This record gives sequence, C-alpha cells and structure tokens, in this order.
Amino acid sequence: WLPEDLSQEEHLRLTEAAEEGNAMGFIMRPVRGDSYRRGQHPGLKIHSNVYH
Repeated sequence: WLPEDLSQEEHLRLTEAAEEGNAMGFIMRPVRGDSYRRGQHPGLKIHSNVYH
C-alpha cells in the first residue's frame, strides 16, 4: 500500500517497468487513512482454488 501519491517520475518508471516485463501493474492505496488498521473488508473473499 502506498500512503501518498506517486510523483510523475515514479509513475513513469513503474509504467516502463511493467511494459518491459510485459506485465500489469496495480497501484493500491487505502480508501480511508485508517483502512489499513482494520485488515481486509469482511465481504472480501479470495478463493485459493483461483490461484492454484
């Protein structure tokens, strides 16, 4: 999680790295400042069989 916005240079470097690696990049940050303290959303379920 990134607590603050990326600079334009940081964003460009991440974009170039994703393109070079033929990958997708996701920049994630909490919606609210205290979100990280509560853990995952109670309605969010990640089923492990999707990843195996």
